[in-house]
Amino acid sequence: MDSHDTPRQLLVVEDNPTDTILLKRALSEHGVNYEMIVLEDGEEAVEYLDKDEGAREPDLIIVDLNLPKLDGIEVLKRYRSSSRFAETPVAILTSSDSPSERRRAENIGINAYLRKPIELDAFLALGATLRSLLETSAK
Repeated sequence: MDSHDTPRQLLVVEDNPTDTILLKRALSEHGVNYEMIVLEDGEEAVEYLDKDEGAREPDLIIVDLNLPKLDGIEVLKRYRSSSRFAETPVAILTSSDSPSERRRAENIGINAYLRKPIELDAFLALGATLRSLLETSAK
């Protein structure tokens, strides 16, 4: 049960449609009332920075590191240097197990670094972690 009547706004930068579907299911299973904007590559994510200036800001940004056109680290750098998204909570959701990528992401400023689980139940359990991030970021 989500204590927010207004759906939480999620900005997801993910090129794998299956992972996006699983993410939606994980959030729903954990009672998150949300609206999701999905951007499918790094260039699209960077272009989004300049769009919709008057639009509602996301409550959480979820970024995959392995993106076409521009990688997630570069997307993250651009979002963190933007006055619009500098303070927005960010979760990295990736299949990468690279300690150096994790360090790079943490140095830029993230709220969570989450590995994409192979097992369905474990992937769905990510909904609880994302819900917790949304609750702690609630204004």
